[in-house]
Amino acid sequence: MKSLQLPLYKIDKHVGTGGDARVYECVPVNKTGGGDTTTPLAIKIYHPSSHNFKNYKHELEAYHALGQQCENIAKYVDAFVHMERTDKLLLFPILIMELYTGNLRELIKVNPTGLPLATVRKYMSNICNGITYIHSCDYIHTDIKPKNIFVTDSNTLVIGDFDTSCHKDKLYSLTVGTYGYAAPELHHNEHYDQSIDVWSTMCVLYELCMGRPLFDIDNALGASSESDSSEVSTEESSVTSLEFSDISETSGSSSGTHSSAIDEEETHIVFCMLQAILGTPPEGLKVLTDEEADYIKPTSFPELLMANQDIPPESAARLTTLLKRGLKYDPSKRATIKKISACLSLIS
Repeated sequence: MKSLQLPLYKIDKHVGTGGDARVYECVPVNKTGGGDTTTPLAIKIYHPSSHNFKNYKHELEAYHALGQQCENIAKYVDAFVHMERTDKLLLFPILIMELYTGNLRELIKVNPTGLPLATVRKYMSNICNGITYIHSCDYIHTDIKPKNIFVTDSNTLVIGDFDTSCHKDKLYSLTVGTYGYAAPELHHNEHYDQSIDVWSTMCVLYELCMGRPLFDIDNALGASSESDSSEVSTEESSVTSLEFSDISETSGSSSGTHSSAIDEEETHIVFCMLQAILGTPPEGLKVLTDEEADYIKPTSFPELLMANQDIPPESAARLTTLLKRGLKYDPSKRATIKKISACLSLIS
C-alpha cells in the first residue's frame, strides 16, 4: 500500500490517535535549501469524510478567531487539504501545529495518586487562563479534558483540539463533550453555554488532585483505559505505517465522545455518580427512576478527596469549596471561569 506523501512536510513518528484524526511528528521540507528544517512540528491528519471536514473547518475557524496571543492556547502553524488518488479521490484535511512533549492525561497516568497541590495550582492557573481567553473571544471549547491539554517543554499547559469548538451564539451541535467530563445538560442534548467548560475544568481539577477521574466511566463499566479508543498512543511508528487505509477506513467516531448513538448505560452511570455527590438533579435533568435512586449511597467531596492520604482535611475542605462553585446542575449558578481562577489560592 502506498504511503501518504506530502510535498512540504516530511512525516515522522506517530504520536497520537483520536476519533477523527491521527497525529504524527513532522518537519517542514526546506525547498530552497533542498533539505529539511530541524524544528519538529505536529501534523494532524483527519480521516477523509464529510463529518471530519466539518470538524476541520470548526477547528481552523477557532484558531483564526483565537489568534496566537495567549500562551495557554496551542499554536497553529499551517492548514491545507491534501489530495490523493488511488481507486478513488481522497481529500485529507490537515493541520500543522506546534509539537508538545505530551498531554495532561499521560502525565496523570504516571501520577496515579495525584499531583502535588502546588503543581495542581500552577496547572489550573494555566488552564483557567486559556479558558478565560477562549471565553473572552466569545467561544466555547466544548471538550475540556486532560487529553486535550498539552504540556510544553517549559512545563506550561496549553489547550488544543478545537474541532467541536464554536462561537457561543452559533453552537456546533447538541452532542458535544466527552462522557465523564460533559456537563449534565449535554446528556439531554440541551442548549448549552460557556458554563459547560467550567464544569469540565472542575472535573480536570479533581483528576489532577486524585489521579483518577471524578466520573470514572471506564472503571464503572469494567473497561480498561488501555482499550479506550480516545487514548493517546505512545507507540512510535515510521511513516511507512501511515497508509491510506489507516486513515480512510475509520469511521471517525470516538467512543469517548458524547453522542446520541452511544448506549444509554453510560448516561445512567454518570447520573448515579452525580446524584451520589450532588444530590437529586432538577426534574428536567432526571435520568434515574426513584427505585434506582434509592440504591445510591450518598458521598461528599471531602470524603472523596481525603481518600488521597496526601491531601489533609483542611485542604480537602478548601478544594470542596472550589469544586462546588463549578459543579452545579444549574448552568446559570456555576461560577464563571474568571471567578474560578480568582479562587485558585484555595488549592493549598
